[in-house]
Amino acid sequence: MGMISVAAFFMASAIGTLYAPWFSRAYFSKYSMKFLAAALPHVLLILTGVLASACSENEGNIACSAFSLYTLVSISSIACGLGNALLWVLQGAYITDCTSPT
Repeated sequence: MGMISVAAFFMASAIGTLYAPWFSRAYFSKYSMKFLAAALPHVLLILTGVLASACSENEGNIACSAFSLYTLVSISSIACGLGNALLWVLQGAYITDCTSPT
C-alpha cells in the first residue's frame, strides 16, 4: 500500500503542478484561502493514515477491508498530491509578491 500511495501522490503532484497556477487564480483571491485549500488535503491524508492504523486492530469491519483501505488511501494520496502541487506553486508566487515593489 505504501508504494501505491507514494506513486499516486507524486503522479498527482506532477500533473497538478501544470494546472495549479490557473486553479489558484480562478478560484481564490486571498493567499490565506489559497494556502488553506492547499493544506486541507494533507489533513485528509493524515486522517486516512490514522484510520488505516486503527483498522489493523479491527479487520472484521467492512470499512477495514483491503479494497476499501486501498481505495481510500489512493484517493487521499491523489488529493494530497494535488494540494502539494498547489502549495508548491503558491510558495513561489507568495515570495515573488513579497519581494516585488508595488
